[in-house]
Amino acid sequence: MKKLKDDMDSIKKHISGADWKIFNMINEEKQRLQVSNIYYHNASMRLDKEHEVERLVKIYKETNKKHEELRALVQRQNDEK
Repeated sequence: MKKLKDDMDSIKKHISGADWKIFNMINEEKQRLQVSNIYYHNASMRLDKEHEVERLVKIYKETNKKHEELRALVQRQNDEK
């Protein structure tokens, strides 16, 4: 950690005033990109979860339908006896 701080101090000493402003702007843009990436990741995760819910609902409905058909078949067989 100290080496990183020393490296940053060394870089700061070599950057002129105008270059320093550009350096700060680049760092600010990097931070904005990181925040954007976080928002994008969160939105992607929500979308994936929504698709997963839709898939599970479809599976549940299909399974429930098959269960109802099987129950009706058993009921008919019992009625025939």
